[in-house]
Amino acid sequence: MAKFRANGTNFKPGDIRIWDNGDYKISPEDDQVIQGKVRPTITGSLINTFRYKGFDFSFFFLANYGAMIKNELNYLNQSYRNGNVKVDYWTPTNPTNEAPRPTADITNLNYITTMHFQKSDFLRLRNITLGYTLPKSSLQRLSVSRCRLYALVQNPWIWTNYKGIDPEVESTAGISGYATPSVTQWILGVNLSF
Repeated sequence: MAKFRANGTNFKPGDIRIWDNGDYKISPEDDQVIQGKVRPTITGSLINTFRYKGFDFSFFFLANYGAMIKNELNYLNQSYRNGNVKVDYWTPTNPTNEAPRPTADITNLNYITTMHFQKSDFLRLRNITLGYTLPKSSLQRLSVSRCRLYALVQNPWIWTNYKGIDPEVESTAGISGYATPSVTQWILGVNLSF
């Protein structure tokens, strides 16, 4: 810290530590590092349907890899530095790298924006469906040519290390920290043909 202070940067224990090229002087020209990009490197999906006798089963997976998005929720947590938000702050007895030290006299720490961007990789099970089509022989008396009963679950599962609300919604909408997450829905239905 003394070497940085000699070059005009006043670091204290628990401050945000950013990358330096080794000259102990923070300058945007020499110390800037590109961490990622907003567009994913790979996007993919997998859809499949299985049928056996009257049963049908289908699923839809969606994946996104290699993008970073700005997590405004992280900013909201870090902006109020007096410890009123439940965050794993750095303290002398808790030397963590999760969040800088809390302080009541500074609302925006130097270099706070370096903590806003996070990887938004995810694998989501978008929907899964199980259905059963009744045999035609059991429908003759009802004047129905086809009857299918089904159960559908939308967005039941997501795997991600992103700490915001929903990496899929936020990366596509360009809204971070304020988006409405994808809702999990359970649907029971009947398809009838007369």
